[in-house]
Amino acid sequence: MTITADFLELRLDVINALENVKFDWRTIEGISDDLGGLPEKEIEDMIQYLIKEENMICSPSYMSKSGQKLYTTRSYYKRSRSLLTRVRACLLDRVI
Repeated sequence: MTITADFLELRLDVINALENVKFDWRTIEGISDDLGGLPEKEIEDMIQYLIKEENMICSPSYMSKSGQKLYTTRSYYKRSRSLLTRVRACLLDRVI
């Protein structure tokens, strides 16, 4: 993958959408809406990059009510959850 200015801008936009304080978890569709209808495939590709290359994204083991995969950044998850909640999620294998 070539790192360009557009790539870095998309990376930052996706991270900012994932860390939107209005939400605990985000769907690709929700991120697309936040980013003005950016194609979901571009967002999905960036999320996969952030998972595989930077290990920056985590997901719960459950889906949204509409059946979509949920995401947030690891740092946002740590900042927004209590230690007890994080330990419980780990023990129940609820966040990967």
